[in-house]
Amino acid sequence: MLLVALGPTTSAMATTAAAPTDPEIQIEDVYRFYELYDATGGHPTADQLQHDYLCQRVGLALRKLGRLYPEARFPPVTIAVGRGKPVGIGSAATGLQIGIESPAVPGSQ
Repeated sequence: MLLVALGPTTSAMATTAAAPTDPEIQIEDVYRFYELYDATGGHPTADQLQHDYLCQRVGLALRKLGRLYPEARFPPVTIAVGRGKPVGIGSAATGLQIGIESPAVPGSQ
């Protein structure tokens, strides 16, 4: 999760801002996940998730962010798949912990 703080806007900025556009919804990543999920018969190992899915996706996103924002610093990120509600927490000491809900977890349906 990346939070960016912006300073107060001025009236000049407010009047020159572009008109709002429709939200962009990207779902390509869902297809990538289920390619791995289906290829493993619905039982991907932690290693397969780490190397065949997460490292590729997260690595690409963080490299792009680093190019766009060279001052960015990247704490360790832990992705936990479970039956709970999606949540993200973090601190300078522990890095980021991102929880995601998945129907792939037995008993979560």
